[in-house]
Amino acid sequence: MRTIVEPLEDAPLGRREDILVYHLSYGNPDLTRFVLRWPGRLVVMYHNVTPVEHFLDLDEQFAMGLAWGREEVRILADRTDLAFACSEFSARDLRIAGYRNVTTEAVGVDPRRLDDLDLDTELVRKLDSWSPEGYVVSVGQLLPHKRHDLSVSVAHALRTYLRRDLGMVIVGRTRHEGYLEALVSHIDSLPDIRVTILGLVSDRELATLYRTSVCYLNMSDHEGFGIPPLEAMSCGAAVVVRDNGALLETVGDGGLVLPNSWGPDRIAAAVAEVVGDDDLLGELRRRGQRRVRTFDVDRSVSQFVAQVEQIL
Repeated sequence: MRTIVEPLEDAPLGRREDILVYHLSYGNPDLTRFVLRWPGRLVVMYHNVTPVEHFLDLDEQFAMGLAWGREEVRILADRTDLAFACSEFSARDLRIAGYRNVTTEAVGVDPRRLDDLDLDTELVRKLDSWSPEGYVVSVGQLLPHKRHDLSVSVAHALRTYLRRDLGMVIVGRTRHEGYLEALVSHIDSLPDIRVTILGLVSDRELATLYRTSVCYLNMSDHEGFGIPPLEAMSCGAAVVVRDNGALLETVGDGGLVLPNSWGPDRIAAAVAEVVGDDDLLGELRRRGQRRVRTFDVDRSVSQFVAQVEQIL
């Protein structure tokens, strides 16, 4: 990326006929000042801003950036010529803030990007040896609002109370060491549990994990869209999520969407029902495949380009 990404201080000031496409998901005052000084047209790609309360007790500095991100959404409303949100859940943020020209479109999202990758047979061998009866996969950055800790509690309930001999594989980049340490402590505190944290994996490994899992689990408290559930569906996994943020909107009828008030015991019971019923498992997989076909990366990009051309 070093050949195409430049420091902000080297960025040109722009001309009236130029367009700036600004991806908004976090706040930085230097960036805000740059955008406000931009003389041309402004297109905002809004990826949602995680609510600040998830980080207040863990990382005050990061929380301040999130708080400024929410403020930046408000500040840029009158300055923006065109805005895109990847979900209606996110689009509501923009409309409430006063944005007038808002399009709900998951621009560039391609759930089928992993479909043609070969299985990693060595990884399959290791997983079969580690958890012969199968495993649940949970994918997402290691951050508090992704709630991998709840996924771990579900894995514990599956083995301890429901006697399902299943492991759990957690995949995702470590974005905060404090949360990783807390997650590892949580795992260590639970008896009779089989959980492994793989961290960041290759696309081939990710596709393999989706395809060979008994199901995909997403317990996130907040999602502005949610790409991993769609990729899991495309790879043939049965998907189970909680109804938080845009997850219901994203998953649709392609997965099992559980109430966000449910605790680990009830979620574990639902997962056990899915993996123990071949007819239900097959139906969820078929629905997932049908759901991902509604996302067309070429169409979404073409719509984005066409709308940007209209403001030239």
